[in-house]
Amino acid sequence: MKPRAESFPGGANYLALFENIETGVTLISPDFRIRMANLAQGAFFRTDPRKLIGRLCHETFKDRSRTCPRCPGVKVMATGQPCEAFTEWIRGDGSRFPVHIKAFPVRDASGTVTHYMSTHRDISERRRAEEAVRRSEADLRALVDRAVFGIYR
Repeated sequence: MKPRAESFPGGANYLALFENIETGVTLISPDFRIRMANLAQGAFFRTDPRKLIGRLCHETFKDRSRTCPRCPGVKVMATGQPCEAFTEWIRGDGSRFPVHIKAFPVRDASGTVTHYMSTHRDISERRRAEEAVRRSEADLRALVDRAVFGIYR
């Protein structure tokens, strides 16, 4: 099921925003089924996002048969408050990648939480950069520890 412009408040403008943002975005129902997914979300899993619709999020993103232990969506549905988490997702081919998730409640006219919307960012580059900094700091520390002469400021 591809989102239609009329299903968005504001119509086509909101649909264009949803489809073209480079952050993965999903709408998930209380039974943890994916109801909407944008192009970026599909790209994470190297598939057409329409193929994600109707699937359970924990099966799709984490290859799990049950909801994830620290799932931000579970917290959002229980508390009605936004939540975020860092985790690792698994593609169908078994490859893994780190993800930063932010989940937000979606409320009906009476204020009841009916779904949650989540945004997802692949943080692989960030993790590689952090690891490079750690290695560089360790190398520098080892160099200073082996230095024959003192280092003064």
